[in-house]
Amino acid sequence: MPKHWADFQYEIYLNGMTGAVPRLPTDLTRLEELTERRLGPGPFGYVAGSAGDGSTARANRAALARRRIVPRMLRDVHERDLRVEVLGRDLPAPLALAPVGVLSIMHP
Repeated sequence: MPKHWADFQYEIYLNGMTGAVPRLPTDLTRLEELTERRLGPGPFGYVAGSAGDGSTARANRAALARRRIVPRMLRDVHERDLRVEVLGRDLPAPLALAPVGVLSIMHP
């Protein structure tokens, strides 16, 4: 298994030229299906499920669907700046953390 994400990405591109399919899907819907199969319905439902009727999760997905990530190619990346401002506070890089209450169901 590659040590760095760039190696994994390169492996996908290189092998794709011969028609090989990646070990892990790049389609998030397919990855979710494989994850559910691997974990089983209990652990998967705990992590992928939503509180209440799921209206907040649906609204979040709809908001995210309206956004597009446009990679900037062929740019000078000698000096990189990943700083972001979150709730009025400057952070050195984008950061997202979420607690999992019963992590042992994911990694018994």
